[in-house]
Amino acid sequence: MDYSLFAILLMILGLGFVVAELFLPSGGVLTALSIAALAVSMYCAWEAWWGGETQILFWLHLLSLVVMLPVTIGGSLYLLPRTRFGKQVILDAPDEDEISPYTEEDVQLSQLIGCRGETITLLNPGGMVRVEGERIHAVSEGMMIDPEKPVRVMGLKSNSLVVREIDSDETNGVFLSENETSSESESAVDDPPLDFGLTQG
Repeated sequence: MDYSLFAILLMILGLGFVVAELFLPSGGVLTALSIAALAVSMYCAWEAWWGGETQILFWLHLLSLVVMLPVTIGGSLYLLPRTRFGKQVILDAPDEDEISPYTEEDVQLSQLIGCRGETITLLNPGGMVRVEGERIHAVSEGMMIDPEKPVRVMGLKSNSLVVREIDSDETNGVFLSENETSSESESAVDDPPLDFGLTQG
């Protein structure tokens, strides 16, 4: 029995099992076969070269195994993805747009936070609202909101607006405050200043 030939062939076979395990996960079966093949390879090398003048060949075989194992793994990880087979086995990394396809839409919706709108449908808790003239899907903060109710955008949740109902008093109060401010400003411009001094004849 030619142990030297078996030692070399089993080392190559064991390294091949290592490469196969990297790209064809087998639940540890290929890893076990690789360990067994390399172990038998070392036994055959010991039988073939241990003792006498050929002992140096045993150590060279062991050194080759120590060096070739990481080189084989590293080379496989580098070269195989660039081959036709590797491209079929290994999936390409997803694009940034595939990872976060709604990023641009989220940015646009975030600009509506703080704006007022009106419910189009019943929010229970999801539904449709109209904000800045656009129909947008929205959810309430847990409370049911009837249609045609004024709401304010409070935030975003899963690519939907989070809205809160505005009391009618709050809405009217805001408009009243704006009208009063405008009226006072016009009055200050139109009315002449009052003179409380005495007029001398």
